[in-house]
Amino acid sequence: MKTADLLLEIRKKSHGITLLYVEDNETLRNRVHKLFKNFFKNIILASDGEEGYMLFNKHRPQLIVTDINMPKLTGIEMIHKIKQLDSSVECIILSAYDEKKNLLDAIKNGVSDYLTKPVKIDDLTRALTKSLNTIHKKNNSLTSDKYLKDIVNYQQNLIALVSNGKILFANKVFLSFFGMQNIKAFNTKHQSLGNLLLEQKGFLYNQPNHDWFTQVKNNIDQLFHINLNNQNGEKRHFILKMDLIPQKNNLYILSLNDITSLNLLSLFQDKTPLTSEERNKINDTIFDLLLIVHQKHSKIKIHNFYKGLTITNHGYITEVKTDQITIKTSFNQLKAIQMQDNLLISSEIFPNDIQCEKILDIDFTKQTLQCKKLYFSPINSMQRKSIRVDPAEDHNISLILNKQRFQNDISIKDISVDAIKIQCKALPVGLKVDSEAIVNIILENSKVPIKVNVSSKVLRIDEKRENFLIILLFTKISQVQKNILTTYVARRQMQLIREFKGLQYEQR
Repeated sequence: MKTADLLLEIRKKSHGITLLYVEDNETLRNRVHKLFKNFFKNIILASDGEEGYMLFNKHRPQLIVTDINMPKLTGIEMIHKIKQLDSSVECIILSAYDEKKNLLDAIKNGVSDYLTKPVKIDDLTRALTKSLNTIHKKNNSLTSDKYLKDIVNYQQNLIALVSNGKILFANKVFLSFFGMQNIKAFNTKHQSLGNLLLEQKGFLYNQPNHDWFTQVKNNIDQLFHINLNNQNGEKRHFILKMDLIPQKNNLYILSLNDITSLNLLSLFQDKTPLTSEERNKINDTIFDLLLIVHQKHSKIKIHNFYKGLTITNHGYITEVKTDQITIKTSFNQLKAIQMQDNLLISSEIFPNDIQCEKILDIDFTKQTLQCKKLYFSPINSMQRKSIRVDPAEDHNISLILNKQRFQNDISIKDISVDAIKIQCKALPVGLKVDSEAIVNIILENSKVPIKVNVSSKVLRIDEKRENFLIILLFTKISQVQKNILTTYVARRQMQLIREFKGLQYEQR
């Protein structure tokens, strides 16, 4: 490395480092002090070894540069006394004498470099760079020790220190869970945590060409569900979070939260739909799950629909109370929430989207909202097979059921290329789930009205206070008509995007 590059590196790495410079020659001391001031903000000067020892004891600098032959205490004697106080301090000797005895004494006392006066700038910069690198390595080691102490003292979650998928250290809770005396015994028996992860849909486990550690490392901000058997063979359900330790390449803190008591596994299993009682029990655990997301500072996704147009942005849960939460998200999303008056929350650890039905407050200045009445949605509303949009108000629709036409008080709520949702004040006579009907639609377009005539089947009927909502699936639709609807939906989407952007700038 060139001298200029070394000087830049010294200036960068000397940040926060205090230098003690000991020299009995006042003229030389002042000249070298001016040089050091180009790199170090914190410099302490001493005129002899005794003063140097006293100032070290008071300020505890990390780096010492000293002469050898000085009154009261020589540089070697001073370093010997200082090393008894702090063996980690870095020492560089500048001496006018290249004596073998001094060199041996310097090595014996842990001096990192011994330079002969007059010192060449290249030699000095290399010595300083070497010492600063050593100081930073020691500081990083102290940081690691702090994390290890936290691991040992953490008593609630399973905590481990991981590198390249291998567990280096673990807390007592972790070892106790697997019935291990120490981490060496764990690694000898199991080799990797991935070998213990139980396979389940939607959960983290080793897969061909995708081991657990790689999956988590590549998605460091995510939370993951895992299943593990404890030492008694009992299956436990955990939320896994991994964080990279600052300034430590490939060293991570792994945290496992046991959420078995929330009884969420039924929502991940392929089985018959849950009963109302089962779902109510699971809904009671929502706030426990939201609290974990909040504590882990994990992102959530917030979804709204503006006339069928999907509005999605990231957010964070900033507060969880007994029956309500506070969320911080973007202005655009808050505007969509204000118009829809509810929202959906999704996360990689939620088995289903969470529906928020009651908005308590929206603060556009703080970009936050408060909501309550939360429950797991029976279906994932974001996993639509096709795009649905609300049509323009100027449209016509009629149903032909058992050769009878129904067209009074019927309107379209939304439409896609394979289904339609309609609203009617009275249920057509004879209409029920699985009924077959002909749907006639006229949709206003920019130039020529679009006409669609398709066969359909009733999928669902919802009775509301003042009307009925009916979903019909298109059963027989020609490719020409499908292309017409595809074009209409795409154009309608663009209209709604422009419309929503305009609404963002309206006053509340």
